[in-house]
Amino acid sequence: MRIRLARRPLARLTVAAALLAVGSLPTPATAQDGSLQLKLRRTFGYSGGSEIQGSFLLTAEAPGGLEHVTFHVDDQVLESVSAPPFQARLHTGDYLLGPHRLWAEGTLGDGSEVVSNEILAEFVDPSAGWESATGMLTPILVIVGLAIAAGAGITAVSSRKYKPGVYGSSGGAICPRCNLPLSRHFLAPNLGIGKKFERCPHCGKWSRMPRASAGQLTAAEARLLGEVSSEAPPEMQAEGLRRRVDDSRFVD
Repeated sequence: MRIRLARRPLARLTVAAALLAVGSLPTPATAQDGSLQLKLRRTFGYSGGSEIQGSFLLTAEAPGGLEHVTFHVDDQVLESVSAPPFQARLHTGDYLLGPHRLWAEGTLGDGSEVVSNEILAEFVDPSAGWESATGMLTPILVIVGLAIAAGAGITAVSSRKYKPGVYGSSGGAICPRCNLPLSRHFLAPNLGIGKKFERCPHCGKWSRMPRASAGQLTAAEARLLGEVSSEAPPEMQAEGLRRRVDDSRFVD
């Protein structure tokens, strides 16, 4: 028991001395310590994760003030800058495709040398940008296409139920093909400002149709009634008379 008690203080002193020795070792001035920060920003091209293609801007910053910065791609000097802003242009087309190491070394105002963090990037072919864009746009276009198709389908079915003088929240329109009135549908696809893609219940044609004014709808309804007046049943003639009296409910 006495031997163990005698060794414990010695062991503690040994460990403490080792920790002090490690803590006193000099550490290199790197960007991880906040000495020199290297940043990469895209100006034109493609970037996805570590993959980059096109033109980029490398920027070096240091809290102690910089006097000089040399930018590197792997072991090759990209550019040396001796005045702010400490930036360098990078064009991936100037290098072979594949992984590359971007870093910088600088001189602070007190004359000390610092090394930046490393940015690991893979220079890729220009086609990678198109492939990435296509991959992102394809599902979006599919969803938009399905929404347009669904709206057009609902519009085609609903247009068969048109009743003269009856218009919903989207108002009425005049078919540019047959010049007759119809009711615009809320779910109809929008093609342009204020124009919906509608199917005319009279001629069956699809067109972009803006919202018609009350006067335009009244004139179009009169044309519709005039075309069927000789064959119109009494209830349709009564409906036409009621619409002429009730024009005030239309909104431009």
